[in-house]
Amino acid sequence: MVRLRQCSEVLSEYSEVCVSIVSQQSHHNSQQSQSHHNSQQSHHNSHSHITKVTVTSQQSQSHHNSHSHITTVNSHITTVNSHITTVNSHITTVNSHITTVNSHITTVNSHITTVNSHITTVNSHITTVNSHITTVNSHSHITTVNSHITTVNSHITTVTVTSQQSTVTSQQSTVTSQQR
Repeated sequence: MVRLRQCSEVLSEYSEVCVSIVSQQSHHNSQQSQSHHNSQQSHHNSHSHITKVTVTSQQSQSHHNSHSHITTVNSHITTVNSHITTVNSHITTVNSHITTVNSHITTVNSHITTVNSHITTVNSHITTVNSHITTVNSHSHITTVNSHITTVNSHITTVTVTSQQSTVTSQQSTVTSQQR
């Protein structure tokens, strides 16, 4: 889960749209790099370098603290008509250098709420159509590099997400966002 800083406040949200793609697994889905496909913050994206994210997520009731290393580079991701729910997941990102540059984001008919979330997106073209996204109290840092992500008719809910980030080096870079 990562935090995109508000580029255009439409995705609430996207100055640093880091699309945290939540992959659904059994009952509790593990949130990887799209749930924060929405971040409400009026800052420009932070500039750094790295796409390696260490995620500690609660995937099911019997599997706690499963450690996965997620890197998204030059990936084309499409999510259509998906219903994703993430509950009580703990995500940790350590020693990540994040850069956000030249992201074009379009959000149509989406209701997004992001509180206390830090998201970063690098050179990504993101389109969200008719999605209802809610993120509460998530302190996550996500990095997406050169990825094209499309989400259509997806309902994503994230509840009680806590994360920690240490040794984060960031620089501000110019972010160009488009709002539809």
